[in-house]
Amino acid sequence: MPADDTPAGSPSAVGAVTTLPEAYALAARQLEAGDLALAAHVVGCILAVRPEMPEALHLDGLIRLRSGRPAEAVERFAAALAGRRSPVILSSLGSALQLCGRLDEAVAVQAEAVALEPAAPTWRRNLAVLLQAAGRDGEAEAALRAAAGLGDAEALYMLGRRRFEHADAEGAARAFAAACAVRPDHAEAMTGLGLCRAGAERRGEALALHARALALDPGRLEDAVHGLDVARTGMRFDAIEPWRGRLADTLPRAFGRAHWHLLSSVLYRDLYRPLPEALRTRTEAALTERLQALAAAAPVPRPAPAADGRLRVGYLSGLLANHPVGQVTLSQFAAHDRARIETHGFLRKPASPDDPYAARHRAGFERVHELAGLPPEAAAQRIREADIDVLVYLDGHMDKDGLAIMAHRPAPVRVFWLGHAGGIGTACADYLLADRHVVPPGAERAYAERLVRLPECYHCADRHPIAERPRRADHGLPEDGVVFCAFNNTEKIDEPAFRAWMDILRQVPGSVLWLSGSPRGQVAATLQDFAASLGVAPERIVFAGRVPDKRDHLARYQLADLFLDTWTMNASSTALDALWAGVPIMVRAGDCFSNRISTSMLHAVGLGALVCPDARAYAALAVALALNPAVLAEWRARLWMNRETTPLFDAGRFARKLEAAFTRMHALSAAGLPPQAFDL
Repeated sequence: MPADDTPAGSPSAVGAVTTLPEAYALAARQLEAGDLALAAHVVGCILAVRPEMPEALHLDGLIRLRSGRPAEAVERFAAALAGRRSPVILSSLGSALQLCGRLDEAVAVQAEAVALEPAAPTWRRNLAVLLQAAGRDGEAEAALRAAAGLGDAEALYMLGRRRFEHADAEGAARAFAAACAVRPDHAEAMTGLGLCRAGAERRGEALALHARALALDPGRLEDAVHGLDVARTGMRFDAIEPWRGRLADTLPRAFGRAHWHLLSSVLYRDLYRPLPEALRTRTEAALTERLQALAAAAPVPRPAPAADGRLRVGYLSGLLANHPVGQVTLSQFAAHDRARIETHGFLRKPASPDDPYAARHRAGFERVHELAGLPPEAAAQRIREADIDVLVYLDGHMDKDGLAIMAHRPAPVRVFWLGHAGGIGTACADYLLADRHVVPPGAERAYAERLVRLPECYHCADRHPIAERPRRADHGLPEDGVVFCAFNNTEKIDEPAFRAWMDILRQVPGSVLWLSGSPRGQVAATLQDFAASLGVAPERIVFAGRVPDKRDHLARYQLADLFLDTWTMNASSTALDALWAGVPIMVRAGDCFSNRISTSMLHAVGLGALVCPDARAYAALAVALALNPAVLAEWRARLWMNRETTPLFDAGRFARKLEAAFTRMHALSAAGLPPQAFDL
């Protein structure tokens, strides 16, 4: 036995082991600690003395399995089973067979483990996993239900996840709640139940569940993220700041353990509720490190010049459908000059047969490549095979697999554009398209990408048809009062902006604020109650539900007098819709890309004077325009005329700017030069 002052895992401790049970215990400890070399050495010593010892053979198989040698592990587990038919060894063999692609055999040996010990839920859970991998979904469900019937919290949790993934929110909630009842410290089940409660608009319960999960494990980034989501999407202004604080506290604990998808989600949410700059920078660095490790071996492709001399430009997206990204780019790709540009669409989601946007996008590309279902590395290889010169990624942090594809460097020039406001803060793109308003000179250092400023605006929009203007009464609006609207997603609304809007309503008698959302939903009730607390009658906050046809949506916009934009995260496609429908936008000057979007649009459509320097000027101008109908009518008339002649709605004109930018990027790359910032 080792002396009291000899570390248990040291070479001298190995030498001091005097019995086989001691040696086996030492090897097991080293395997648990991750010291595979020492564990293998000790097991080898045991097997030299007892070559048929089942426990040692099993441990040797586990070491080989951990070392990425599943075929060798299968042999060792089979040898162990010759000496002892144990459900533990059978289950290990099932895992090794699965990794070898021998799923039917894996299922068979795991079923034998269940038969040997039918009252043990662990083997039934493992069987469910293998059945699911083998595509035997119904049998997998039955195995999980059997394990759950034994009162197993983990099986109940797994059942809840299955129900959630199959869009059975009620069934998922029941399973998650049962898991929590069996094991009150099951943080994962609390998280799942919190998601279900939020989906059912029981947001108070959801926040409490996420807080409990965080208390159990302060590094659970998913609960910090979801808790903040529940607060901000539910307009729980009282809870937003505390949850933003929880997220800031959790992030440093989570950098080493959180899945990179969660880090990407944090950066996306940062647009709506910004984190401290230093913490955001650390998050970007952590995500970059993970993505670079994911694709460390990806070389920079060097495609040969096209035989016809054209530049091969690819667009990568999963959102070219009836989605804001798909709506604002509807004519953009078809507007490229095909004498100069060969356009490729790399589409990450299959087209819905009843989605006209998806069909038009596919028709607008010269070549379409369907990437749905492909893992990131395979998708990147598909792009390389197309010899793309410039690849433009449209989705940013809204699509995690798209980031992974970009990290594999599928083209020599990678560009991020449009999907969300700002850069993606990682090494997934070489360039970011912007303009002088969203990224003024001197602000470049805030971005990981090289900035390319387009000369008029960083994006434009399609000219959608507009239906016949409806009546205000059809939408619950007053016939005579001023209608302020803000059709942004309500999650963009923050408390300072909403307070300013209420101040404006108090100064404009008879006016109403028209927001997007269900009039009978919890968000509507929450905002109306908050308005009442600020001295504004709840009925002056009116909500507009979704309409299926965009023509009707644009037509109802014309019932509004003035659009009041949000402050932290501006309207984007929503603002373009308002301007195309002829509704002027009021915006407060921002301090970053996400709250300078409307500033860019207003300058591009000739209404730059509606950009206000601060909150006080914003409210004062909104009131002044509302109380002076003739002046407001002049602004509306100017907008209606300008929208046809200015750059904001001219896809062809904008396409020429894109082509000039892509050509210059490609020329730098072809010359062997690194990406360089430039202004067109």
